[in-house]
Amino acid sequence: MTTARSWTTATLLTNGKVMFAGGLAAFSGSLPLSSAELYDQTTPGFTALAPLMSVGRDFHTATVLVNGQVLLAGGYGLSSAELFVY
Repeated sequence: MTTARSWTTATLLTNGKVMFAGGLAAFSGSLPLSSAELYDQTTPGFTALAPLMSVGRDFHTATVLVNGQVLLAGGYGLSSAELFVY
């Protein structure tokens, strides 16, 4: 991974890649991440994604919608949601 993270979501996308979003930065204590990255098994390897999420999220959910976007909802202490377009 480009960023070591725990309590992240791993979501299988419609293109066969896996998106890892948010989580806690490993060894940081409690810093929620607002970044995401893709794993491509054909390459293989990880690629950081832009743009960043609007807020750092951990203990959240990630759901692929019919249009291919990812809905990120909740997180520790959060009651918000956002769409992530990769």
